[in-house]
Amino acid sequence: MFARDFRAWAREALRGHWAPAIGVAFVGTLLGGGVDLTSYVTQVTYNVESGTSSTGLLDFISRDVWAMLVTITVVSSLLAIIIGGAITLGMCTYNLNLVNRRESRFSDLFSQFHRLWAGFCMNFLTGLFVFLWSLLFIIPGIIAAYRYAMVPYLMAEFPELGVLDAMRESKRLMTGRKWRLFCLQLSFIGWSILCLFTMGIGTLWLNPYTMAAEAAFYMDVTGRGQIRETNRIQQPGCEF
Repeated sequence: MFARDFRAWAREALRGHWAPAIGVAFVGTLLGGGVDLTSYVTQVTYNVESGTSSTGLLDFISRDVWAMLVTITVVSSLLAIIIGGAITLGMCTYNLNLVNRRESRFSDLFSQFHRLWAGFCMNFLTGLFVFLWSLLFIIPGIIAAYRYAMVPYLMAEFPELGVLDAMRESKRLMTGRKWRLFCLQLSFIGWSILCLFTMGIGTLWLNPYTMAAEAAFYMDVTGRGQIRETNRIQQPGCEF
């Protein structure tokens, strides 16, 4: 299956379900879903350092207001670190139900709250591995990110699976398939550019679209994809 097949699968799954899908993507992202722990730690550090080192902004904002803004940023980021992993698992649960024609509900977003520790470990370990590979150079870090891209889906579908086991399985599934996922993500670049002209409002529709397409990709790499054109000979490379 090519990028266009995953997009078609996502559109078909989203038909009649756009409202809850938009809600899941929007609320899930606000609560830290889909972002790894390293990103949050880096962002919090940057915000705090900016608050302590930037004198220009303090000329316009009182220290009390600035301290409150920094506190809100730190608290919200820490909250996202704690629940972000479980929210990510909930987002994956919703999208897997969606693309597999099972009952998908907004409440799926919070269905993994009993796995806060598992979600935290997932974000921490995958973020740590990607960060360590990034120390070598940016390319190994990007490759590592794609290597472990299927971890949240595996842990959402198989709750008994530990983080390290999920990472090993994701590594196996993504062997020889990283380029395909890259092509799928790249195929949305036109829509991303169009969203810039809507002041970001278009991302309300783009985010659930991309999430559903990636869930369809997961189903395909696990051998359960929908073969739409069985007679087509697939050639390597990007087919948008």
